[in-house]
Amino acid sequence: MWTYNVTREILMAGKWTVLPKLIPPNEAVLIRDALASEVNVMEVYCIKTHGKLPNPLPTRHEVKLICNFRDVRDASLSYMRFTHCEFSQGLSAIKHMMDLTDYYLKAFETTTLPLRYEDITHSPIQLIDKLCAHLGVSLSDSKKREILEKYSKESIKKKLKEISEVRLGEGGQVKGAKHQSRFESVRNFDGTYRTYEKNTAFQSNHITSKKDGEWRTAFKQDEIAQIHSLCQHWLIEYGYQI
Repeated sequence: MWTYNVTREILMAGKWTVLPKLIPPNEAVLIRDALASEVNVMEVYCIKTHGKLPNPLPTRHEVKLICNFRDVRDASLSYMRFTHCEFSQGLSAIKHMMDLTDYYLKAFETTTLPLRYEDITHSPIQLIDKLCAHLGVSLSDSKKREILEKYSKESIKKKLKEISEVRLGEGGQVKGAKHQSRFESVRNFDGTYRTYEKNTAFQSNHITSKKDGEWRTAFKQDEIAQIHSLCQHWLIEYGYQI
């Protein structure tokens, strides 16, 4: 979500009209509308997906892709906490993450910018430079720092605290008329709900990891063995230590 929102900010700072104004929880709707939309000068659809877009893309637009990838051990732990799912579902998520990364970095190799998730913490300004170059947008250093501050970890934590304070009913309905145009709910695997903000697509409890490498102590030894049996070759290929 950091990459998605920072990308939107860069495009807006470059004087583009960025669509959609409100981001639907159902990404299929956004993708359908974006691919079928008319080509207009200085108007751009910015979409995110957890699935595979068709290759070639059925659209008249010039398309630039960005692919985030992360140590899937940390990513699966975060996913399990975020969606309230079981370990078996976390393993399935690992398979999906690896497959998705391989697909975009190979099927769309010439149009995709790969971004390592861990660099959001370690070198965020360099990531903004890469995004600007990929998108063809020139920004001043002060504007880059402004965007970086808006989406710093502390700023995002404040945003998530605000989102978590929006009350939901037992069926997931957003309480309070003033919140209903800005927020929706998304159902977790255990039947509970989390709050979704349509301006940014951030959700309550979106940050669930305290540090990289937390998987080492969070998973049991037999679970780690299962994970490594599944993904050790992928981890090595993408530069992660076993």
